[in-house]
Amino acid sequence: MIGDFNAGMNGFIDWNLILDRQGGPNHVGNFCGAPVMCDVDTDTINVKLSYYYIGHFSRFIRPGAKRILVSKYSPDIETTAFANEDGSKVLVLLNRSEKDVAFVLNADGKNSGKMEIKKHSIMTCCWE
Repeated sequence: MIGDFNAGMNGFIDWNLILDRQGGPNHVGNFCGAPVMCDVDTDTINVKLSYYYIGHFSRFIRPGAKRILVSKYSPDIETTAFANEDGSKVLVLLNRSEKDVAFVLNADGKNSGKMEIKKHSIMTCCWE
């Protein structure tokens, strides 16, 4: 999603938020995965990682938000950022590396101080 937004994507829809354990139902039989998989036989729910990373976008980036420029100095972190219509700003970071990565957020003339994103994690920073 980060790469897609940075390349100009205007929105993201995960068509199937909840599916059964087979990846259905659907009308053509092309079963797939979803952020939440439900097994009606065992009455269990399996929440996938995609459920949580979609939350980093959907909770703080509001309809009408505009993507804003982000620069970074580490190939270990992927980033995208947005300005909401109310003036709040949102930065989403993804660390795909095998190590924790320290960074400093410089925005609007302010410095956050040293922060850290854990290995294989996603985080959201919000400010006004």
